[in-house]
Amino acid sequence: MPIIMALVILTPLLMGFKWDSSKFMSTDEIRPGMKGEALTVLQGTKIERLKLRILSVQKNAFPKSNLIRAIGTDDTFKRIGVVSGMSGSPVYIDGRLIGAIAYAYYYSKEPIMGITPIESMLKVFDYMERPKPKAPGGIGLLPFFSAEEMLARINEKANRSIDEPIRSPGELKPVKMPIAISGFSEGATKALKAMLSGYNIMLVEGGGGEYPDLSPPIQPGAVVGTEFVRGDLTAFGYGTVTYRDGDKILIFGHPDFGEGDVNLPLSGGYVHCIIPSFYVGFKLAGATKPFGAMKQDREFACAGVIGKVPGYIPVKVHVTTSRNKVEEYNYEVARHKLLTPSFITSVVWSTIDAAEKETGKYTVKVRSLIQPKEYPAIVKEDVFSGEASPGLAAASLLYPVSTLMRNSFQELEIEKVELEIKIEDKRNTALIEEARIDKRIYKPGEKVRLTLSIRPYLENPIRETLEIQLPKDIPEGPVMMIIGSASAILSWDKSRAPQKYVPKNIQQLMQIIQRGEKNDHLVVELFVPRPGLTISGEELPDLPISMFYVMNSSQQTGEVSMTKGTTLLREVIPTDFVLSGSKILRFTVSRRAR
Repeated sequence: MPIIMALVILTPLLMGFKWDSSKFMSTDEIRPGMKGEALTVLQGTKIERLKLRILSVQKNAFPKSNLIRAIGTDDTFKRIGVVSGMSGSPVYIDGRLIGAIAYAYYYSKEPIMGITPIESMLKVFDYMERPKPKAPGGIGLLPFFSAEEMLARINEKANRSIDEPIRSPGELKPVKMPIAISGFSEGATKALKAMLSGYNIMLVEGGGGEYPDLSPPIQPGAVVGTEFVRGDLTAFGYGTVTYRDGDKILIFGHPDFGEGDVNLPLSGGYVHCIIPSFYVGFKLAGATKPFGAMKQDREFACAGVIGKVPGYIPVKVHVTTSRNKVEEYNYEVARHKLLTPSFITSVVWSTIDAAEKETGKYTVKVRSLIQPKEYPAIVKEDVFSGEASPGLAAASLLYPVSTLMRNSFQELEIEKVELEIKIEDKRNTALIEEARIDKRIYKPGEKVRLTLSIRPYLENPIRETLEIQLPKDIPEGPVMMIIGSASAILSWDKSRAPQKYVPKNIQQLMQIIQRGEKNDHLVVELFVPRPGLTISGEELPDLPISMFYVMNSSQQTGEVSMTKGTTLLREVIPTDFVLSGSKILRFTVSRRAR
């Protein structure tokens, strides 16, 4: 009677899915000591049966959901433990599906596991039937860091986490999803590990690879996952199929990223071998033929559909090395808000490292093209130089990919990414050391004679003299001249008129992305302490006082923001160096000047 009551109560909770007691066993029927078996792949594509024994059923381990604990009892389970890649491995008692392996105790001396009940997993199918809502965007703009700053942040994060977080033996955690990579350079791999360290992911090297001619049956116990990168480099994240109902499948037994509605390509997988570990072992696998799409990423499982495979972003990298050797690399990267920018950056980084070198003196000239669907291509050119990492420096020009994919205005599809890269085996940087002008008071329209001292790397300073023509209508009073590198002037302008860099729509966002000078440009700006306004992202400089007070009314906020002064003149001078540093000079404009 209690079992019948449990099934009556359970069926409505599954909403559109019909509970079949001949196929499934609810947690109310499960008792400690029951024996079962798990289905999973340990080598190639062959599905193995591993023995286990139920330890307990914990009620309300999660909100309105239970958890089944079990221990592996056969020799294979005792030898390898609960390994990454087993997530989703179906567990049966007397031929009836009870759920999927999804949790483990790290450092456990015995193969004790947590099993997500099938009644919780089946609820994910209900989300497949409803119309997909419009996905919310992320942030409008992401901060941009130089190659050196990015490396420092990556190293700090990697050192702080010591590659993998130390877990307490008492923690029951979701089994990590392995992402097997092949072809990535050491620096790019380290960066990926740091960038993905906050997720339930284990990055493993030496796997990857593709087996496009293999098409194993998509059935419970089979390997399933997403090829995040394919082509000249590969990255494959994988787990196990739990249940198939026609063209629909349940996988993993826990969330991937917990994003809800998703659209990621799904492939089968081939297991090279099992790597046991005292911490947590893993399956080392590569992708087989793609077969469909993951559509749901929920708390208790992910769900997919067998059929159409979502498209990838083609990435083409054309490299001319310091030896004038031309190399071309081609990749495809899955579309995913969180992972695509990281993988594209790592792919390009690895390409440069493979074609040239991973560190040492370099100068890299880069032209990038990022094509959003239904919008003009974003084309940027720049030059980087230093001793940190030529690969990372070149890849840093791809920050618009992340900005566009995570924008807060509308969903954007990136159609393609292309890079042309030329590498020189030398450091070609220079520091702006000194700046001076010939006098302190000038007339409107007069020429200012500016003398600069620029020190190239490991060389004596170079003195340059420039003439800056003052506007004839420049107001009398104090004037500030700012001389700096492209990055220094950009930082200054963001502090002067911050709302100019906060877009109000997708068009403004793309305009902001296109702004900025190249790193080998010297920028000279004349600035006067006359406030202006930024209205809906557009700057209105040097407004009349009456208009300023009307438009900057205290009755509105958000659309209108005051700027800290007005830029009257801006000159850009190309140089032979990647510049750093800035200087500020002050003088006075007076019609009575001699």
